[in-house]
Amino acid sequence: MRVWLFFLVVALMAGAWWLNTTSSAPLSATRLSASVSSVARWRPGQPFPPLPAPPPPILGKGLRRIEPAQTVQPSSTSVVSAPARNSVSRDEKPRLASRNLDGVASGPGGASYPTAISSFSSGTRGNLPLRLPGPATIGRPVRRVPRFSTAAAYRAYAERAAREGRYGEAAEAFRAEAAIYRRMGLNDAAALQERKAARYATDVRLFAERAATPGEMKTLYTGAKLEPFAGCYIGAFIDRDERLTRTFFGDNYQVHRHPEDFARLVGKPHASYFMYLSYGQPFPYTWVSRLKAEGAIPHIALEPRNMRQVQNDAYLQNFARACGSLNWPVFIRFAGEMNGFWTPYHRDPALYRAKFRLLHQTLRRHAPRAATIWCVNSVPFENIASYYPGDDGCDWVGINVYAVPFYDNDPRRPAQADNPLALIEPIYNRYARRKPIAICEFAASHMAAADRVRRTALAVDKMAQVYGALPRLFPRIKMINWFDMNNLVNARPGRQLNDYSLTSQPALLAAYRRAVSEPSFLTDVQRADDAPPPLPRPLLAEQKLSGVARLSVWAKTYVPRPKIYLHVAGKIVYGSNEPGAHVVTLNTAQLPAGRQTVTAFVFDERNKFITSVSSPVVVR
Repeated sequence: MRVWLFFLVVALMAGAWWLNTTSSAPLSATRLSASVSSVARWRPGQPFPPLPAPPPPILGKGLRRIEPAQTVQPSSTSVVSAPARNSVSRDEKPRLASRNLDGVASGPGGASYPTAISSFSSGTRGNLPLRLPGPATIGRPVRRVPRFSTAAAYRAYAERAAREGRYGEAAEAFRAEAAIYRRMGLNDAAALQERKAARYATDVRLFAERAATPGEMKTLYTGAKLEPFAGCYIGAFIDRDERLTRTFFGDNYQVHRHPEDFARLVGKPHASYFMYLSYGQPFPYTWVSRLKAEGAIPHIALEPRNMRQVQNDAYLQNFARACGSLNWPVFIRFAGEMNGFWTPYHRDPALYRAKFRLLHQTLRRHAPRAATIWCVNSVPFENIASYYPGDDGCDWVGINVYAVPFYDNDPRRPAQADNPLALIEPIYNRYARRKPIAICEFAASHMAAADRVRRTALAVDKMAQVYGALPRLFPRIKMINWFDMNNLVNARPGRQLNDYSLTSQPALLAAYRRAVSEPSFLTDVQRADDAPPPLPRPLLAEQKLSGVARLSVWAKTYVPRPKIYLHVAGKIVYGSNEPGAHVVTLNTAQLPAGRQTVTAFVFDERNKFITSVSSPVVVR
């Protein structure tokens, strides 16, 4: 009996020792590399600094070694409420508030952290325990990608690095391959490899919700027609949402759903709704008038059979006058996706440009409150510029982009690992400095015709990636519309490929409600004398925090749902692996006054440390 007890005690002690060592042992290296832009994004090209020494001062003003943990007493906080809804538009320039803020800084957390840190209460705590799941240290130096002379060599290196878990190297090698294709003029091939790089690249940034500075406003707002000076209009296509049971007929025997029913389901009124209209059909007065009564902006996707149908005739003149008679904002998206071979106006860019300019000039003459949107499809990219009608030939630039399980419904071409932001970025980079950008159609499929497998979690991830990134990474995107339709049922034959319905899946609907709840997503027409909505802007070096502060973390890496931990003034205040942006509401009265450090730590699903980013703040 005593022998049996002796072996039992030994076994228990061995088990306790094993648990302790496995929970605190250094994790294997994640090979990442970094470079710094004006908003301190990490990119391949530089290794992490050696630890535990402080990182080299590559980030300029603001980068600091993280201070030791401090003790803070628990307390509760309040949550910022959303702004009130408005309903009137004006054309005056906005009057903007000024903030004395300058400098941008964030960088890697150079110090190693204990696996458990006590916390104080914050407005949003996340869904994970408030302790780091492992040491925040890089185990081995990052290997630099060798220089190759051919694209094929870079691709082979990238694919091997991805198989071996060296994701930072894989991203860098795919980008190097893409650069070769760009130099050769093969832009579509380059875009394909850049999408592969985006699967593995890591990008982590810190933000604070604040008014934009006057200097920032010069890049956020260009004064284009119907452009909100700050924030992003949210919109949707809802006329095929079968959960919206109330309907009404429009002027062209079209069945429409009630916007207020959709707003009730998603928890927030929307600033715009769109419909499709064949060129030559009567102007949709009934539908447009209904939206005007709701305070929403009508968005008409006007689609001709061909470009020669569009003439300077009575139909075009009357259509433009009808828009003008409303005395209300209207978006006209004319002949979209012209870069795609599937459209009937694809092959003659010169004719397309001439007809688009004709419509734009006619609307400008008769409908001063109508804005034209030149809208491309996200692919192909190679021929897009040839269809552009010129800066004086359109008001906005739009893009249609969809997240699907399989490209072209082909199971041999999986798309689940691709990030839709990689499809948006090339258009944004080319046109956003000159024009406000509209995502005219976006949706994430939760079922494909190829296999009929329900993938609600995948759709939630893609939605959260896009809506969470817009106000932070793409502030010049001033409108986004969800395409709320089950194409498996309601699309025309040959296009019944994916289910994009928003309200049919409770988890997807709940995720959408969360995504659009941020104040930067606008619910109606923005007036010139409205107070600018608070925006998630880059957290500035030495930024002053007082009262209730809303910080957020944007993190994208090689796993769809990385674990994010926010460390403020010596405490872990937030931990979550939910997709999208991570917003944390803090009551700064519960923080030590003076200079503190804010750090975001990123781990993968196996608790391997990926990276961290830090910035000093001043608590008042």
